[in-house]
Amino acid sequence: TALNADGELLAQSAALRQAMLADMMHDALRGDVLRAIFAARATPGERDTVFNDLSTHITTFRDALADSALVHAGDTVQVVLRGLEQPLADYFAAADSTVHLAFRDRGAAERRYPAFQAAFERLEVGMDELGDAVQYSSASVVAKTSAANRAARYEILGVIAFGVLLALLV
Repeated sequence: TALNADGELLAQSAALRQAMLADMMHDALRGDVLRAIFAARATPGERDTVFNDLSTHITTFRDALADSALVHAGDTVQVVLRGLEQPLADYFAAADSTVHLAFRDRGAAERRYPAFQAAFERLEVGMDELGDAVQYSSASVVAKTSAANRAARYEILGVIAFGVLLALLV
């Protein structure tokens, strides 16, 4: 029905929002790593703030990908989410270790940055696939919603026509 289709459309909108939030956190973690490398030299007093931001961004990233809107977004999205598990774990580990290393040995963190960037880029491929999967799923729901709404309009027109015909016969 049109109401069910509209509900699916709202769920897809929520899934899209969570995918976008996860993508923002993907970039935020890279910012945390770069900030740690810079702060270790220029403003080492920001260490606790950088650690807190890193922790917050990892938690937000995990929560976005575990959100029920994405978990129920369809089979294609589920396949992509399962494929993200290892690259995501690698990326979190690379970000965490590089940020902590920066405040112990900034030079070593700078030398480790290319490996971190490689983890970022591996996950970026999966994040693009997630965005594509959610977009495809959303397009499917939009088509279904449009068809349900069109069918509802025809049903309403049929009832009106029947009512007019019945009124003319009486």
